[in-house]
Order: sequence, then structure tokens, then C-alpha cells
Amino acid sequence: MLLTEAARALPALKARATDPAGYHGVKRVIGRRFALFPQPERSDGEWAEFWADYTDVLGDLTEGAVEAAMAAWVRRPDAEFLPKPGKLLELARTTPNRAVRSYERAKAAMDYKPPRRPHPADSDPNYIDPSIRPLLQTSTGRVEPTAEDKARVRAQLAHYLAKDDERRTRSKSVQAPRPDVSGRVDESGITPQLRSLLERQAQA
Repeated sequence: MLLTEAARALPALKARATDPAGYHGVKRVIGRRFALFPQPERSDGEWAEFWADYTDVLGDLTEGAVEAAMAAWVRRPDAEFLPKPGKLLELARTTPNRAVRSYERAKAAMDYKPPRRPHPADSDPNYIDPSIRPLLQTSTGRVEPTAEDKARVRAQLAHYLAKDDERRTRSKSVQAPRPDVSGRVDESGITPQLRSLLERQAQA
């Protein structure tokens, strides 16, 4: 709520604290004190010269500075008449400006950012954000594998060992020995053992 009010008031506060008062600003500040310091009757030309004198001296000041100077004059016990332009200029240069303070406070409220909360990475150079832990290789030694990682590795290892055992078994398997067909050949040019083998194969 306070920030909303500060944001709404900031443009007007900035203008009052930084923009030159000019003719209209000087006239607003001094004209409000005419009830306290009554002025004599003047012609239009005399009024024009009156305001020109004050504007020439005070117009480049901010309206807040002119207001601060005028308020300082009003508080003086000897303030019986409207101060001369030079006196207001002197007071403006030595009197704290409320408009500037109000603007600076409002601007500071708008610009304020709460201090950043300490992050674990500030004190631990090896800190790794939990959101990126799964993306890192466990072989780096910087991330402890999870239970799921370990179970998956065990399953892969068991599968590999089973396949390796199967391969070793196949490589060690021995083919059945060939039947012995050696012997003396007969008139047909083959041994009796070979003839017997051929007959068995023909019957199979």
C-alpha cells in the first residue's frame, strides 16, 4: 500500500524537488502569504514588475526551495513584512528543503530491494543445485549416486555376467566325436565301418 502511494506521488514530488519554480511556482509560494503579509494596491504594471523581480531572483530555484525559504522567513520573530527577493534567495540556499527530502525518501522506497538471502553456493564451491544433479555424470566423483542409480548398475552388471557365462559355455562346448570308419577296404573300395555308417544314415 505504501509503495503504491509512493509510486503515485513520485512524479509530483520529483517536479517539486527538481524542476525550476519559474513564474508560476514563485507566484504560488509568495501569493499564499499575502494574507499574512498584506500588500498595497498596485496597478497591473506594478504587479508585473513585482512578480518579475521575484521571478528573476528565485525562478531558477525549485518550488520546494522557494517554499522552504518562505517557511523559514515566516518562523522568524521579526518577520513583519514580505521578504525581499534577495533575502529569500539567501534563505533558500541555507534552509533544508523538505521537498527534496520527501522526494528522496519516496525514491528510496521505490528503489529498495531486500537483501538477497545467502545461497549455499556462496560458501560451498562444490555445491550443485539439486535440479541439475541428474544431469551430471556420477563418475566425476562430485555427485553421490542415488539408490535408483545403484540398482540400475547392478541389474546391468548381472545381465552382462549372465551373457558372458553363456558365451563361455558355448565356446567350451565340444562337438560329438566322428565315428571311426578306419579299417581294411574291401573289393568296393570302402571299409566295413564306413559301409555300416552309410547304411545307418540312409535308414535315418
